Amino acid sequence: MQPRAWIALVLLPTSGSCGSPAAPSTPTTVVGDWMGQVAPLHTAYLSIRFTQQSSGVTGVACYQDAEIAGNGNTGIRFSNVPVTIAYPRITVQAPDGFRFEGTFTSDGTISGSSGTNNYPMSILRGGNYCGLSLGDAARPR
Repeated sequence: MQPRAWIALVLLPTSGSCGSPAAPSTPTTVVGDWMGQVAPLHTAYLSIRFTQQSSGVTGVACYQDAEIAGNGNTGIRFSNVPVTIAYPRITVQAPDGFRFEGTFTSDGTISGSSGTNNYPMSILRGGNYCGLSLGDAARPR
């Protein structure tokens, strides 16, 4: 009897690209509303809403300022501006020129800067997307 030789073919998954590995996917733990005061303005807030989609996490941003609210104006400078996510980094680039660049940090915040002078800014989990209660600051003067 002749010995039989078996050949095993092993297929290994390969990537279709070379170079650096892809950025890690955005964890679903970031899903929800986030808000931070736009420095150095004391009445302006940037809100970001991250949502889970089938393709991953997406985000939209809203900027609301009590200084421009009143007389029928809601104080919303922009809303539903797409957030670019390259986890752990995010960028908001609004059509009116406002820009925020930040990074998710280990302490559970988004730390970054806004404006042409790169004002430091922190965004915290919570808030109400585009629903900032303006209170007395919104009343006409």
